[in-house]
Amino acid sequence: MKHILVPVDLSRNSKEALRYAVHLALREHAMITIVHFYSLLLKAVIHTTKKGHKEKSPEKWMQKRIKKITLKYPELQIDYKIVKGDAAVSMQSLTKSIGADLLIAGCQGDREDSTIYLGSTAGGIMMASRIPVILIPPRFKFSGIQHIAIAAIFSQVKDNLTLEPLIDLIAHFQPDVKLLLFGEAEEDVQNKVSILPLATDIIHFPDDQYSANMTSHLSQNPTDLLVIIKRKRGFLEKTIGPKRTSSTRFHASIPVLVLIGEND
Repeated sequence: MKHILVPVDLSRNSKEALRYAVHLALREHAMITIVHFYSLLLKAVIHTTKKGHKEKSPEKWMQKRIKKITLKYPELQIDYKIVKGDAAVSMQSLTKSIGADLLIAGCQGDREDSTIYLGSTAGGIMMASRIPVILIPPRFKFSGIQHIAIAAIFSQVKDNLTLEPLIDLIAHFQPDVKLLLFGEAEEDVQNKVSILPLATDIIHFPDDQYSANMTSHLSQNPTDLLVIIKRKRGFLEKTIGPKRTSSTRFHASIPVLVLIGEND
């Protein structure tokens, strides 16, 4: 974990995502790049529908936060970019050009909606990303990572690259790690890497009530980070799935780390 990319839409949830990134960057000795994406069409719509509305300056917004962060943590490397284009479409090329290996984003934008867990922009970024993503829910405040839950249908991954971000976090925070296995899927374990050694406890849910079982577990057990592996026929597709996710389908009041599986 050497370079963290934080897409922002200048909302309060963006600030929370940036704070989370700062905490991880300090521990991992990583660099942070803040990026704001914009489209000329959206700017035109805002201009014509919000007369008298004072639009925020992305540059001033990011410079203000960078100034505050560097005053408090002068050792932290932090930069910003303003990019024209759709966030989900432009994210892959930007990630590659700057060498980012982790993306941290807020779940929602300015118009927080309690009926929605994941907004369309954040969902699009998550689905399109080729690097791990941490999704930060609104109003979340970082207080360490003592308890991690890994939700999965399969207990094997293709190689250690998938698990590297999680292994880094475990090394730095020394949390207890619960592996939550859902369903009765048959696994091909040949030439695969097991998640099992990372877990301090394994809980098996034999039925396919993924969201209900997850909600029940999170409500009854302290958890600071939920980990999901993005791959076909995986837990992510069974729960979060669409780019805009209703809170009745999936909801988590803690950050969700989405790792990249072998089919992405």
